[in-house]
Amino acid sequence: MSQSWDTLDIAKPPSVSLSSSCSESLPEARLGVEIADEEGLAGFRRIAVQIDWAVAGGQRCAPVRLVAWKARLEKEAN
Repeated sequence: MSQSWDTLDIAKPPSVSLSSSCSESLPEARLGVEIADEEGLAGFRRIAVQIDWAVAGGQRCAPVRLVAWKARLEKEAN
């Protein structure tokens, strides 16, 4: 899912959900998305996607996290 800078809303990240095969394979899986302006780098936003799930004994695994950055393009700044 590609979004322009202006539609990449920090206050309301896009609604995403796990695929049915992921939900079936990973018990009690949780998916989260966080968007924030990158400190010290004007014109950059950090997009973090995190997933975790239940493992034996009712514990949760350590979350798997993917982070990417999006820069405001010059044509988007005008």
